[in-house]
This record gives sequence, structure tokens and C-alpha cells, in this order.
Amino acid sequence: MNPETEKKLLTLTREIKELDKAIVKERMEKGKEDLDLKKRFYETEEEIMKILAEENPLDDIRDPTARDILRKVRDKSYFVLDKEARELENMIKKLPPDIVEKIETILKSKGVEVAESEIDEEISRVTMEFSEEIHEKVDAFEYFERKKEIGTIIADTKLPSRIHGYFGEIRECFLLGLMYPAVGLCRVLIELAFKDRFRAFGLDKKYPSGNIHSIDDYKMKEIIRAVCNRLGSVSLKDEAERIWGMSSDILHGREAKIKLETSEVLEFIRGTFNALEKLYRS
Repeated sequence: MNPETEKKLLTLTREIKELDKAIVKERMEKGKEDLDLKKRFYETEEEIMKILAEENPLDDIRDPTARDILRKVRDKSYFVLDKEARELENMIKKLPPDIVEKIETILKSKGVEVAESEIDEEISRVTMEFSEEIHEKVDAFEYFERKKEIGTIIADTKLPSRIHGYFGEIRECFLLGLMYPAVGLCRVLIELAFKDRFRAFGLDKKYPSGNIHSIDDYKMKEIIRAVCNRLGSVSLKDEAERIWGMSSDILHGREAKIKLETSEVLEFIRGTFNALEKLYRS
């Protein structure tokens, strides 16, 4: 985090703490708080949440009080307005739809209503803000280039539904340029697929002896080797172990054999898909 952002966060944490104190004090003295106080509290909270959404894990905030306040803002379960909002939300969730409609009718009769034009303006504002943020993070040309390149899995056997789900996640991560998650999910995909075949072949009960073992007792490389021995495929064993090893190096911060660049990650993903095709070919 740069010094300017840290300084701003420290200022905002002090502000929101003081605003919460002021709201509690006014309620005790007057029975309700000034509307301007409530507005300033929510504006300050929103500003903090925006910064938190943009930052990597915060491990360089030196002020322990500020860290504590940031956690309270993030969790929205400490300050009086947040607790009331949470309680109201939970209460409304438990109410039948007809009661909710009656409450809305009562609020409208009291003049508490949001005009459709205000809703449309807010939707337009959020849509524009979203579009600007996405364009800053993802280059449109690169996105569609990656989309043309990634391909899919073509198997001779119906794949388990979980594999379809993970494939979709890998694809989306790659398209958005999220290379670490793409590599990590390739690792998970290999694990799921080989464990699926391990069970399907009955190896969780028969390998390596007549004793019954839980699949969790086996290391992943043992599972890969057992499945590949059953299939009689040395090339699949080598390919799957290579993918597994490379993903471990990348995710555990060891010296990796590939860089997290588009072309190399693409080949890594293709290698994963090719291994799965071989695995489900027989």
C-alpha cells in the first residue's frame, strides 16, 4: 500500500469512529441522531469499503487501532447503524411476502419512496463505473484473443459435473488474465479427475493390497500412478505428474518452469485438458 492510501485510511478510520460516537451520544441525549451525521457515516464507510476492495491483503497498517476499526467496517457488525441495518435485513428476510408489501405500502404513504428516475440514475452510474473499472483491469482485445485460443476438453466419456464446473472457472480466470487462479484450478481439476477414475476402477479398495483404504490416505502421485498403471499409459502418467509438479512449484512460490505469461499458461491449460482427454478416453 502506498503512503497516501495508508494516510487516507487512517484519517477515515478516525472519522468513522468519531461519527459512530456522535450518533450514540445524540441518541442518548435527543432520542435520535441528526440525518447529516447518518449520511456522513455511510459516505465514510462506503469510501473505506472502496479502498479495501482495491487493496491486496493489508499487512502494512501499523496502527493497531486502525486495523481493528477496518475489520469492524469490513464485517459491518459493530457500529450502531451497521448493527441496526443487519437486524432489519434479517427481520425482513423472515417476513412473509405479503407483510413486506404492506410495510412498503405504509412507507410510501408516509412519503418514504424512491422514485424510478433515481433508481435509473443509480443503475446508470454503477454501470458506467463498472465499465470503467473492467476496462482498466482487462484489455478487451486481449480478452477476445484469449477466448479464441483456449479451446475446450473433448472426451469420449461423459465427464463428471464437477469437472464441467472447474473447466468453466479455469476458462474465466484465463480470459480475465488471472493466471495464478487458472494454474491452481488446473491442479484441482487433475486431482478431481484422477480421484474420480481411481474410485471408478475400484482402486480405493484394491490398491495396493487387499486392505480397504480411504482415498484420502493416498498421496496424489500414488493415485496418478495407480490409475495410469491400470490404463497402461506411461505417457499419461508422465504428463499428469509434470502438470502436478509444475502447479506445485508455481503455487508454493518455488522456482517455476514456466512464467505466468499468457502463452505459457495457455500451453499449461492445454496440457491439462489433453491429460483429461486421455484419462477419459477409455
